[in-house]
Amino acid sequence: MTERLGYNPALCQRGRGERMAWPVRYKLVGLLTTGSMINYADRVNISVAAPVMMAAIGWDEAQFGVIFSAFLAGYMLLQIPGGIIADRWNACRVIAWACVGFSVFTALTPFGAAAYGLMLAIRFTVGMFESVSFPAYASLNSRWIPRTEYSRAQTISVAGSYLGQVISYPLTTWLVLTFSWPIAFYFNAVVGGLWLIAWLLFATNTPAEHPQMSAEELREIDENRAPRVANAASPWAVIKEPQVLLLSLSYLCLIYGLWMIVLWLPSYMVKVRGFTMQQMGWIGMIPTIASFVGLVGGGMLSDSLLRWGYSVRFARAQAPSLCVAVGIPFLVAAPLVPWAWVSVLCFAVYLFLLN
Repeated sequence: MTERLGYNPALCQRGRGERMAWPVRYKLVGLLTTGSMINYADRVNISVAAPVMMAAIGWDEAQFGVIFSAFLAGYMLLQIPGGIIADRWNACRVIAWACVGFSVFTALTPFGAAAYGLMLAIRFTVGMFESVSFPAYASLNSRWIPRTEYSRAQTISVAGSYLGQVISYPLTTWLVLTFSWPIAFYFNAVVGGLWLIAWLLFATNTPAEHPQMSAEELREIDENRAPRVANAASPWAVIKEPQVLLLSLSYLCLIYGLWMIVLWLPSYMVKVRGFTMQQMGWIGMIPTIASFVGLVGGGMLSDSLLRWGYSVRFARAQAPSLCVAVGIPFLVAAPLVPWAWVSVLCFAVYLFLLN
């Protein structure tokens, strides 16, 4: 009876399976998100381990401040060149080589305890390799993601950075206290190597190269992808635009405070606020979770403001500026309030509004 009606159970089951399967581009974004988690865990682990490292190695806060700055100097070096290389060469391979670089030098970090200059060089190189990753993410997403999905895909790809920090606080603390501080760096390097294997097995530079890509998904991507300009202007020309300069200046001011919190909050919580290492490992997650919620929620709020009829300028510029202004008193209050828990909550509120 069912055969006379044209019903084929095998074909219907296959059709349901195909509809249920995730598009290949979603899996790629998921892999990028995992990669950004590892990327940020590799830069935060030294901040979490710093109180123990200072006691073990004998270096003080001033010396660790220079070590943190060495990472940021390397991180600044290849931001723009990394994006240019990814655009003109192969973004998939750039991401792979970046992972190789920062994983290897993360594993070498404990050897930097032998000499201060060596530690500076190692952390500088970790930052240099990590600086290439996120510009290459944007380049790869531009090849893989339709325009209507690009902002979500890019946000999700880099949002893993906050999840990486959330996990790194308790995990690094546990590794340091259970084993030793060098083990935390070796562990992160191994995790980076495992992710690299998965990346090399799955990722391709373009959708057409991927063996799992269906004709339907490829057509959807090709028809809705932003066009790539063959003879684009020099990427350095953007620095001449006043709006770009103003945006860069505002980001410079914001990122100064943000990196101060990212790099020094664990030591501040232990040395100034009196939390134990175990407490810091868990409590330090609170501001980072607030950052993640603020990042995702801020994007949703901005889109909602546009749907509610507000101008693009208000939704994309004025509303975020208002959030930052509201958050500044919480940042000022954080080191001044006498209660340790209230201080942590002030940092959390500030990071929520900042992102």
